Amino acid sequence: MSLCYLAMGAVDICSMKGLKCWDVAAGILIIREAGGIVLNLEGGQYKDIMNANITATCTEKLAENFFKLINEKF
Repeated sequence: MSLCYLAMGAVDICSMKGLKCWDVAAGILIIREAGGIVLNLEGGQYKDIMNANITATCTEKLAENFFKLINEKF
């Protein structure tokens, strides 16, 4: 449901860990059709549906900024 909220614009970013492929398969399709982006938890290309750990954002720029902030060392 969180992925559908992202696709409709109610939220800007979702990061999920520990899910199964059936938890995210339809949501990933909906996000991509809506123009969003789905990445793995490290910010790389999401390729393996059997590893359903994802970060989804509404824009590529938001994904870049999110991972830049996460990887920043204080």
